[in-house]
Amino acid sequence: DARGFLFLSALYDRVGRSAEALDAAQKALALSPRKQQIFYVIADVYLRRNDGAKAQEILQEAYDLDRENVGAVKNLATVAILNHEQQYAEELLYRSFGTIAVSDPQLVNAYGQVGDFERVRDIWLKFIQEQPENAQYYINLAATYARLGDRSRAVEALESAIRLNPQFKTQGEQFIRELEAGAR
Repeated sequence: DARGFLFLSALYDRVGRSAEALDAAQKALALSPRKQQIFYVIADVYLRRNDGAKAQEILQEAYDLDRENVGAVKNLATVAILNHEQQYAEELLYRSFGTIAVSDPQLVNAYGQVGDFERVRDIWLKFIQEQPENAQYYINLAATYARLGDRSRAVEALESAIRLNPQFKTQGEQFIRELEAGAR
């Protein structure tokens, strides 16, 4: 049963025994060679071992099993971004979603890790387009605008967050004062 090996892999991984975690996950894959979730587990182990190239290779295999699986697309695109292969990631995203601004926390985090805050901004805007009443998205967008040096848009985003969530008013106004003073 592949599930037993996946559980064992998770236990090994949790205690920092990545070689054993990888071995157990590979045994699970041998039992269920078309189960994409097992590929994801293996890729995670490689990522924790700082082997992004091997993680991407494994995720490419998972993606090739079923190119319609949005999880496979997002996972492969995320690791491609982390591996500084943004063009490939964006081709995958565009092919599957018709846009490169896909509202997914995993993708926004990956772009943030590589310092591509224009893409981070675009994704937060997509989140807001889909859920315009979510104040936290405006706060995240404000932080992104601040990172990009666009203080006026950061302030606008914070004002929107305050309108949506009056409990954020004190903190939001403090952030606005800091932005206007040039502190952020």
